[in-house]
Amino acid sequence: MAPSCPCSVVLVLALRLCVVPAREGTLDDELRFHFDCATRCAAMTASDREAIKTMYRAAGCDVGGPGAHPVCASSMEQLCVGSCGGGQQDMATFLPGAFGPGAAPVGSEPFSVALQVHRDCAERCASEGIAVSADSGAEKAVDTLRRCGVVQLLGAYDLTALDRFQKAFDQLKAKEKAYKKLLDTKQLHDGRYQVYLPFAKPFSSRETLGVSDLVLEVLHAYFMTSGGSFGIDHVSVLTSASGSANQSLHPDVHYFKGLSVSVHTALHDIPSSLGPTYFCPCTGESLTREDWPASAAIKMTILKRKDCLARSFAPSFTARGTVTIYDGAMFHKVGMFAQMYQHVWAQSCEVLPLDPSTPNGEKFMELRPYGSVRRGASESRVPAVRTSGSFEPANLPERSALAPFGNFLGGHDPFQDFSNAPLGGGLMSRFDQIAGDMLKGFPGSLQMNGSAPGAAPGSGAGCYSCQTFVMSSSRGADGKVHTERYSSSDVGNAQHGVREAQHAYSNSSTGVDKMGLERHLGERARKMVKERNRFTQDERCHEMLRGMDEGGRDHFDRDFAGLARHLPAHVRPQQAALLQPHSGRSLPPNRALAVPKRR
Repeated sequence: MAPSCPCSVVLVLALRLCVVPAREGTLDDELRFHFDCATRCAAMTASDREAIKTMYRAAGCDVGGPGAHPVCASSMEQLCVGSCGGGQQDMATFLPGAFGPGAAPVGSEPFSVALQVHRDCAERCASEGIAVSADSGAEKAVDTLRRCGVVQLLGAYDLTALDRFQKAFDQLKAKEKAYKKLLDTKQLHDGRYQVYLPFAKPFSSRETLGVSDLVLEVLHAYFMTSGGSFGIDHVSVLTSASGSANQSLHPDVHYFKGLSVSVHTALHDIPSSLGPTYFCPCTGESLTREDWPASAAIKMTILKRKDCLARSFAPSFTARGTVTIYDGAMFHKVGMFAQMYQHVWAQSCEVLPLDPSTPNGEKFMELRPYGSVRRGASESRVPAVRTSGSFEPANLPERSALAPFGNFLGGHDPFQDFSNAPLGGGLMSRFDQIAGDMLKGFPGSLQMNGSAPGAAPGSGAGCYSCQTFVMSSSRGADGKVHTERYSSSDVGNAQHGVREAQHAYSNSSTGVDKMGLERHLGERARKMVKERNRFTQDERCHEMLRGMDEGGRDHFDRDFAGLARHLPAHVRPQQAALLQPHSGRSLPPNRALAVPKRR
């Protein structure tokens, strides 16, 4: 037997080390923390919301309105997120329902997906750009504005009209005393200031202000995405002086997307060397319940880091006359060199008369005296009300009717007194069923189309029509869905001093249905409210008079009937559009929507 040969066995252990790049959508601790805060804030219990209301009262919000304290301009959810993200509050003690030991855990996977969607959106906007030629029409511009939050319209402002505007503005500057009264150096900062344009010719014309038919069409389509009518709130000329400090990233408003926009027209060429406006595309808090937590977490993280979470975008060159439209809730900042913009600020649910003298009855935005932004206030731009009213959605839109959920009507009863502001919303079919019976006996009973007898189908100069619908739905301890609905429609003619408002309210938990009808004629007004309980069948009615006693009621009714033909018709929103979100899925619990309807 042959001797065995010595063998050598070599063992090779191969280790393959792979570095796997992290997905862009991977969450770090800060992002996960803010999403956890927002998700829990969206699920606050009734007792949690009472704790928030206590904060509002302590800050004087009930007395001083949205300007009384910074917290007054926030929705309950926003105040909750701010408290949680600030790290100074023991949230489990403050809001035990949402943050206590018994609260449901929050998974991070939905936010990972949402964050990646946000980054993909910003990448596309930055890569493709936001410029749209006026020749391309409104559809492409609206799509860009909805997707990116900003669009630039090339060739939308007639340069001849811009020359006339510049000449008129130079003449205004030459009037030293008048110019000084209109100058605002407090709302802006870092070497920037603005001059509010007076409501006088030529600044009272939308053509002079660059709100062309194309711009108007884009704004109309954009606001209707959020269910809102809109109007020009104020107009100013913004100036960034040479050597101004760079702004930090900020939104113009602290409420939600789709409720306000800025329309900037460059008054001179702005190359990249002048430090153009930088945008964080696709940012801003969403109005829809399912999307709000992720959008709020992104917002809080940007505020902390002072930087976009995805790709930013700045136009390399903005030609004189280019119209830039961007959502007020989107993060942006302006560079440090000399720039001048004409600034038109538009907000939802404003007066939009139809001028029958315009060709083919086209929609025409009639400007009114500006004034809802209080000069000298902070840059938060909390909108005040042009015409005062006690109903909270007008005074605190971020906190009630315009908030995505919670605090239904802010605890205020619109049936207790006369309303002074044009609020509204067409009546739903549920209220139509109630109306046929409950409106019997009202002076000059309404027809089933909701119009006052003899009301004109169109409207003239000074007319307005504003409608609102608010709904809150939640699942109670009994497992049933409980729903509150409020809608109103307000129409008027300022030229003839006549106005009519309809209100309707329904509560499935209490069984209460309310219908209100108020009519105004100059300083005189009459309001009737009928209430019925579906469970007990109890009914009651009360009447309010202003500027007259009971002896003047019949005379008032005759005078009103003689002028009712000057009123626009009440508009009835489509029920399907009100009850279904844009995705077509059923309405989630705890969601309140304000859907002002534009005529």
